[in-house]
Amino acid sequence: MKKIVSLLSVVLMVVASWAHVSYDVIPLPKSVQLSPKGESYMLSQGAVVTYDGQNPTLASDAQLLVNYLKATAGLNLKAQPDVKKGAAIELKIKNEKSKSNSENTEAYQLTVDKQGVTILGASGEAVFRGIQTLVKSIGVEPGTLEFLKKVLDEVADVFPSKYIHIGGDESPRDRWKQCPKCQAKMKELGLKKEAELQTYINKELEAYM
Repeated sequence: MKKIVSLLSVVLMVVASWAHVSYDVIPLPKSVQLSPKGESYMLSQGAVVTYDGQNPTLASDAQLLVNYLKATAGLNLKAQPDVKKGAAIELKIKNEKSKSNSENTEAYQLTVDKQGVTILGASGEAVFRGIQTLVKSIGVEPGTLEFLKKVLDEVADVFPSKYIHIGGDESPRDRWKQCPKCQAKMKELGLKKEAELQTYINKELEAYM
């Protein structure tokens, strides 16, 4: 059966701020707008993630997203530069002429509609933050641990150090309460609280490192 991932039609205007909203990501969104039409987009096998081929940062971000979705959702997407039409996900950096002098360099807009997904950022870092929001909106599967280990391998290579911060402080535990796969994993491990699932992940990564 072809595996697909459904995304809600949503526009996220995000900046590096701590606005009091219910969308559980960091930085928290400045605003969230749901489409009144209730549209959605289906990610399917072989879908394309496109980006500006002249930008190595976007190329790296696109490949990171492809690797993540393969590990966590079983989707085999393709990162291809400069695709004009038909791409499922497009990563873009704002044109310098369209930026305001006061614009936050970490600000980005994540748009999901029936045509696909677009992440438009004020900088490469902003696009990366948009990717973080996107993957948290999709959710994860058992391959998450393997993906995290691969990420830590890369981090250790780039930043050789005695200590590495694995993060995890922004994990959306409220969603884990409603996630059937998370609850099944907790039952399998004999865990009673979502915080214990976080501890399990931390210990797995600690042992790996």
